[in-house]
Amino acid sequence: MDLINISLVVAVGITLFLGVSIFLHRREGRNFAFSFSLLSMTMAVWSVFMILYRLLLDTDTVLWIAKILYAIPIFIPLFFLFFVLSFTNFPFWQRKRLFIVIGLLLLSIAGIVVTLTTNLIVTRVDLPLLGGEKEIYFGSLYLYYIIYYLALFGAAYYLLAKNFFLTKSETKRNQISIIFIGTLVTTSFGLSTDLILPWFGFFTTNWLANFTSIFFMGSILYGTVQYNLFNFKLIATEILVVVIWSLLAVEVFLVETAVELTIKGIIFASIMLLSIFLVKSVYREVEQREEIERLATDLKSANARLKELDTLKSQFLSIASHDLRAPLTAIRNFMSIMLEGTYGKLPQAAEEGMRQVFGRATEMAKSVDSYLNVSRIEQGKMKYDFVDVDLAELLKDTASLFKHNVEEKNLKLILSIPNERFSIKADIGKLQEIFNNLVDNSIKYTPEGSLTVSLEKKTTGRARVTIEDTGVGMSRKTMMNLFKLFSPGEDSKKVNPSSTGVGLYITKAHVEAHGGKIWAESDGEGKGSRFIVELPLKG
Repeated sequence: MDLINISLVVAVGITLFLGVSIFLHRREGRNFAFSFSLLSMTMAVWSVFMILYRLLLDTDTVLWIAKILYAIPIFIPLFFLFFVLSFTNFPFWQRKRLFIVIGLLLLSIAGIVVTLTTNLIVTRVDLPLLGGEKEIYFGSLYLYYIIYYLALFGAAYYLLAKNFFLTKSETKRNQISIIFIGTLVTTSFGLSTDLILPWFGFFTTNWLANFTSIFFMGSILYGTVQYNLFNFKLIATEILVVVIWSLLAVEVFLVETAVELTIKGIIFASIMLLSIFLVKSVYREVEQREEIERLATDLKSANARLKELDTLKSQFLSIASHDLRAPLTAIRNFMSIMLEGTYGKLPQAAEEGMRQVFGRATEMAKSVDSYLNVSRIEQGKMKYDFVDVDLAELLKDTASLFKHNVEEKNLKLILSIPNERFSIKADIGKLQEIFNNLVDNSIKYTPEGSLTVSLEKKTTGRARVTIEDTGVGMSRKTMMNLFKLFSPGEDSKKVNPSSTGVGLYITKAHVEAHGGKIWAESDGEGKGSRFIVELPLKG
């Protein structure tokens, strides 16, 4: 077996393997994979008969094989056209697929019958006298045989070009370019060496068309990798394995001694075993990658759904808070009028009950306002009106507001505020809400001891406010989730069961809207807490 036949054996192995492998590893597009597989297997069988044609020397047998050698390739342009029709997926192919397939198949079968049973395509074959190549003599229909090839390949390339200009997808255009250029080059080379040159009596390179079928199929495979039909990594590994097996098999058949046969046989068997493990490992990797891709897709869908639900939640909060606000305001106004005695003096027991109800309604109104603020913050609709503010004076006012609450719990309130101006740009209402919430929380979570509010200037051009208490303190876990929405710490729930985890979320949003930052510190449970707020001073 000479080098040319060895090359053809490799071509047979690769193209045959491609056909089977692509069909088995198809992911989508059954017609697409089927056309590709038929094309690959047809080329493999065609190359097998080319090997037989080159090896055999019996005149009658060689003539019969020569006819087969020109009959089988009739399917190649047909299957390539089917492949292009499946790839481009034109509407007329969807509507008239059955008629197109039947019509072209009948035409091809007729050509095969004529080629095999008559001398109209191949007339005779002359064997070489002193080496050289066998010479084939062609019949009167050989020109029409060539026209058939040119017509079907021409139609396929026309459809590819048309699809290239119609599609808007850059990826698809790149795929079509690769397939068009790669197959056109190899097709032109194959038609020249196998059809045109032999017609003029030149047979030395008629086998090259079979060998270049590897590049013909390779360009299709490479171009369709991104089409999500073939798993390129797995197939490439399997192709490499088949090539190695083919080369080793040829080596085994060329040995001359039993010892050499034994050694090469052992090597061949060992490499076969290792390559099987290699393919299996790649297959597992591919499966894992596909599973990760599937999970990523599911996660993306779930994330989109969560965003949608989050938007609906914000809208619900906004609507519910707005609808609750009006009746609560009416209730509080009416109770306030009742307590003022506008409708007459209430009995003492009724007045006490009314005050309790009024207090609960006020707390509920505050909660509704908080939820409404959450909705505004999440939708980016919170408005701020920035003006010049003296932070020192605002903190003193805040401390005076809670003087009664501090005395009621027998706590000591310590102010450490310098007698100088701390000018900042702020929304007064939102700034008061920040420090009212922080001071109120410290009072709630401090059963005994003291509460300290301090203010200082930092060298970074920022004002630092520290609100420190001797209360219940916080664990590290609690501090990690402290400023998250609806995440009240377990420690706070024990002291204040009504805590919802909304206040600090809003506080943090307000601080950040002022260009500042807020954080909490604690030495542990039962060791008090510190809330630090830093705001930029006015330059």
